[in-house]
Amino acid sequence: MRIKTLIATLALCLTATVQAHSSGHDESLDFGTPVDAGNITKISTLMASPDSYLDKQVTIEGTIVAVCEKRGCWMKVASDKQFQNLRVKVKDGEMVFPVSAKGSTAIATGKLQKLEYDLERTRKMKAH
Repeated sequence: MRIKTLIATLALCLTATVQAHSSGHDESLDFGTPVDAGNITKISTLMASPDSYLDKQVTIEGTIVAVCEKRGCWMKVASDKQFQNLRVKVKDGEMVFPVSAKGSTAIATGKLQKLEYDLERTRKMKAH
């Protein structure tokens, strides 16, 4: 008997922009159009009831804890709650997040999407 496991991942798929501020520097990196910094939703709020925010424009803020090392096409932003993070994904080549952005504070505006993977797809992604 083969068991299939669905893994749900929340991702903020950007249609807008990311603004990254490096700690200790006045320099900021801007990608895309301006963010909606006046209307920030906590990542923990999104995680508590993600279905309420699906496919809606949201703005988040947090520390960048990981960046795609191959293409710079995604980054993980830490939540205001411990052990939570949200993956910010863009189309490959549309924006390139530098690995050096890790540790910086990011403000990102985009649409929240729920991605569901079976066990085989998850293994392929982890291997990649």
